[in-house]
Order: sequence, then C-alpha cells, then structure tokens
Amino acid sequence: MHRQNIHTLGGLPSDRQDREPSDDVHYPGDRGATPGRPGRGPSGRASWVNRYTATNFPFVIGTESEQIIPANPLRTYLLIQNKDAGSDMFLNFGQKANPFNGVIIVPRGNFELIGGSIGGPFVPSDSVWIIGAAAAMEGVLIEGVLPT
Repeated sequence: MHRQNIHTLGGLPSDRQDREPSDDVHYPGDRGATPGRPGRGPSGRASWVNRYTATNFPFVIGTESEQIIPANPLRTYLLIQNKDAGSDMFLNFGQKANPFNGVIIVPRGNFELIGGSIGGPFVPSDSVWIIGAAAAMEGVLIEGVLPT
C-alpha cells in the first residue's frame, strides 16, 4: 500500500491516509454510509450492512404450556431467557411443551439459536411453546428475522 494525499469525497472529510486510490470509487467517506450503500469498516473497505430486525416478546408463564410466538419462516435468530431466580422453564417447537419433551432453561439461564440467513444454520421456524415449573414466571423471547 502506498501513502497518498486523500481528498474529501462528497463533502465528507477523510482521516485515513493509507487507502488505495480505488477505495473512494464506489463508497462514501469514512464518517458514515449513505443510505442504501454499504458502510465502511475499520480498514476503510466496505462493511456488512445489517438488514435483520429483532423483536422482544416479554412473557409471564405458568404451569400450563403456552404458545409465545407463532411459526415464522423468516426467523433467523432466537433467544429465550428465563428471568426467574428459582424455577426451570421448558421449551418446545411446534407443539405444547412439558417437562418430558421440552428443552430445559435453568433459572436465570437462556437458550440461543443463531442462524444468520434463511437456508443457513438451523433455527426452527415452528411456533415456540413454553411451560414453567412454577406460576407467574417471567421471561423474554427475542426473535430475529430477515425483512421481506
């Protein structure tokens, strides 16, 4: 890489002096990206633009299995956190949960599935059902989806 004097691009000042001349061809200056265009990473190269969205679903669960969220084929991330300090939660996909067929989420614990993209690593798109080992247990479910 060679050093060069860098001019401003689109009125945005540049504090990077170690870029290749081609770096300024397709992207805006270092201070931020133009909407609809990639951002710039620490190296001055194009960075990944996050198009995914996440939604929090706080819930209170008891000793009856309940559907927390319906099936979603666009789901790419899932986090369920048991906020109770003393009782387990049980999680199941696509059908009611119970202590025998559910994944155990220990007190103050969580269960996380990271997919990344549709057709990528596995994140179930089925409905999510949870049951608690005690009444009035608090939790939160975070669902990440790829927008349409």
